[in-house]
Parts: sequence; structure tokens; C-alpha cells
Amino acid sequence: MKIKMAPKEFHLKIPSKPGVYKIYSLDKNNSPKALPRVLGIDKSGILYIGKSENLKDRLRMLWRVLNPIMVAKAHTFGVNYNSLKLIQKSFPLQTLAVEFEERQNPKVYEKELLEKYRQKYGEVPPLNGSK
Repeated sequence: MKIKMAPKEFHLKIPSKPGVYKIYSLDKNNSPKALPRVLGIDKSGILYIGKSENLKDRLRMLWRVLNPIMVAKAHTFGVNYNSLKLIQKSFPLQTLAVEFEERQNPKVYEKELLEKYRQKYGEVPPLNGSK
């Protein structure tokens, strides 16, 4: 299930459990926007893969970082997104969505997902890198 991130209360639909999450930009048909990558086109449109011991708290923090009124800076995706105006233009906030999966050992699973993505596309998702 992909949940749009624009509404302030989006995190209320997310459990306070450990897991991993992926962030996408959705097109007008609510389908992920395909992304050109080094080794092909990522039709799943993954902008970021993350993990947390508490998905609700982590994604609420992300919303705080993305919200221009807040001054939070504790999320890599949010910091990268806010610092790159062309990314904001290409992937407007109201098009962003998150998909999550409850998992024990989210750190291990996130690492597996990132490596699988890197092997397929030759790089990690675009906003996983450090600023």
C-alpha cells in the first residue's frame, strides 16, 4: 500500500513497529514515476529506501523535515530533497508516497534492498546518498 505523504496526518496509518520503507513520486494516475538510472529505467520509481525500529516515528520525522515551517533535519531523504530545487520541481511534495513493510531486523533488510537495487541499476536510489 502506498500512502501519500502530503497530508499532515499520513503517519497515523503507519504502525509503531520496526520495518523498512520506500519513497516514490506518483504520476497523475497514482502510479510510480519511472526513473532513469545508470543501468536502465527503474519503473518502480524508488527515490529512497529507509529503515526504522519505529516506522511511525521515523516517517513522522520525515514529514517534519519536509515541512518548510519546521526546522528538523534528522532525515537524509528530507535534507537531500529540501536542498535540491530541481528534485522538488520534478517530484513535488504532493506527489510523494511511502510504502512500508514491517520487518524484524530492519537494518539487515534495508541493506539487502539497497544492494539488490545497486546490483540492478548500478547505483542506490537517488536520494539515499549523503548531502
